[in-house]
Amino acid sequence: MDRRAWRLFAAGALALLLIPLWVGLFFAFPGAPRARPPSPSPPPRREAIPQVAVDVRLYDPQTGQIQVLPLEDYVRGVVAAEMKPDFHDEALKAQAVAARTYAVFHLKGWGGEGCARNPAADICADSQVHQAWNPSVGDDAFRDRVEKAVEATRGWVLTYHGVLAETTFYAASGGRTEDAREVWHRAVPYLTSVPSPEESPYDGETVTFTWPQVASAFGLSMDQWPQNPARRFVIRDRTVSGRARTVLVGGQVFSGVEVRQRLGLRSTWIEKVQATKGGLTLTTRGWGHGVGLSQYGADAMARRGAGYAQILAHYYPGTELTPLAYAQPPRAPTEPEREGGGP
Repeated sequence: MDRRAWRLFAAGALALLLIPLWVGLFFAFPGAPRARPPSPSPPPRREAIPQVAVDVRLYDPQTGQIQVLPLEDYVRGVVAAEMKPDFHDEALKAQAVAARTYAVFHLKGWGGEGCARNPAADICADSQVHQAWNPSVGDDAFRDRVEKAVEATRGWVLTYHGVLAETTFYAASGGRTEDAREVWHRAVPYLTSVPSPEESPYDGETVTFTWPQVASAFGLSMDQWPQNPARRFVIRDRTVSGRARTVLVGGQVFSGVEVRQRLGLRSTWIEKVQATKGGLTLTTRGWGHGVGLSQYGADAMARRGAGYAQILAHYYPGTELTPLAYAQPPRAPTEPEREGGGP
């Protein structure tokens, strides 16, 4: 074998020996590392959590009285009132954290605006203003589950960059949550629209009104209403989630939020409009304002294997679980009081 052929043979043999090495390096370092979304980790052990004694001055509109309750006792009543007995344990825990955070966010001692219905109170026992509250948990089995959910999350709240988050919630989203800007005209980085795969009994609800009822609800006279019924109630545009942003009613423009309030609809997600000479029929999806945690969505995620930390991270993206002792008070909101939970 001449010298040139020998060199070719040696180079080929060396290349064959190096192939396994190159293959291993390729799979070990396929390029730039791929960013992985952080997986929410469960809180540390209970003994490592510093506890803070917080009292809640709760105004009950039904009795007209103010009660002073330890925070965790108040949270138990909220979870019992807001959640259904057949909801998953992880959904109950998610609700406990959201309710605890929401309560402290509104405490006057933490910079909150308190209860507009009674200036001496921190929060109202009314889901149309703040959170529903029920001191009677129900049967023993549900009471035990509520107790365990609150105890498992005792002292934990959600923060955004260290500041207490505004953890609004409601019953059912209809399939996607709403952006806070669409409801309260104020952007909140962790209250954005996210998908919420869920099934609830509140999808596809149909309500019917006569035209005089519609006119009365909006304080309008029908003298100059369009003759064509299809032009009397028209959804002009929708939000990114699919809900009605603005609606033309009798020739005047109203926001979707105002339409929901005036007609008593479950949500602004008006899926179908039927206008005839006899009246107006609307089909809606979901129940509530749609901003933040969906209770039926939390239950659906839990049944798919998600823990409460994952549920909270999904509905309040960018927030972190934080011991209350380390949470910074929020800035006092200047907007009117906002609807908290759903029925």
